[in-house]
Amino acid sequence: MTLENGFLTDLSLLCFVCADLDRTVRRCATELGIGPWDVYDFAPPRLFDTEISGAPAPYRMRVAFSTVGGMGWSLLEPTGGASIYADFLKRRGPGLHHVAFLHEPLSYADCIREFGRRGYAVVQKGNYCGRFCYLDTRERAHLIFELIEDHDATMLDRLYRFPGESDGADAAPLFDRTVSAGLVTGDLSRSLALYAGELGIGPWSVEERVSPAIARRATARIGRYLWELVEPGKGASAYRERLDAKGASAHSIGVSGGDYEGALAQLRARHIDIAPADGANGHAAYLATEDILGVRLKFFEREPGISPAGTRYPG
Repeated sequence: MTLENGFLTDLSLLCFVCADLDRTVRRCATELGIGPWDVYDFAPPRLFDTEISGAPAPYRMRVAFSTVGGMGWSLLEPTGGASIYADFLKRRGPGLHHVAFLHEPLSYADCIREFGRRGYAVVQKGNYCGRFCYLDTRERAHLIFELIEDHDATMLDRLYRFPGESDGADAAPLFDRTVSAGLVTGDLSRSLALYAGELGIGPWSVEERVSPAIARRATARIGRYLWELVEPGKGASAYRERLDAKGASAHSIGVSGGDYEGALAQLRARHIDIAPADGANGHAAYLATEDILGVRLKFFEREPGISPAGTRYPG
């Protein structure tokens, strides 16, 4: 079910900004079992028509691509020029910077116009094997939204793949699906009004007093994926720490896997700290992956759903 004013139909890509791409690629593969990764240098002449806020801007970056289930994952290291990636890294450190959306039946150009009609301007754009752009959603949606003209474009000029044949056997994959994105907000009511009223994302199921750490939580579906907004309680918690340190932002990405207990045992053997997830009744755990991805992974024993006990928003 979607709202009448909805126009974004699904998610296609998560992008984590990092300071050291090569190291992050290796840690994701060897410690988290995520990979292989294909690494590219987004630089002229292959990268062109780069702009920030409508003015030419010669930025560049290195990007690695992989998948977890049907979701694309990317790691991005800014390597030159002013950019929204470099600004994010300087102000907030590594973390989930943007997500790319599908928008059928709207074309790429029509979707940009629809965002503009709703008050969201293009803040940065470029062309690398196809056009891409970013919308000014950071303050209201708590992260950047991306549009990609051709999600099936063939990427050219790969630098390397990791793990490659010379790197030995791949680490056994632990996760077979990406299932959710979780964000913290200091004002859930305002966030819901913006998501539903301006972006057409919803309807939402809103729960009150979920746990001592979660004062309020709202969940909605965007295509195949669960989107979660958390307003932390006033006491100490990872959610409160994230909000105080980084502001309203992404705090976790949800994944699932076939052998839940076996995967947890492997993660412990790889020295990944694990903690029960609040309000999950023992069926999910938070993985301490902030030093790898800038956010935690939320590992679900089974795919999460929208709580039937919550109050519907909009009503």
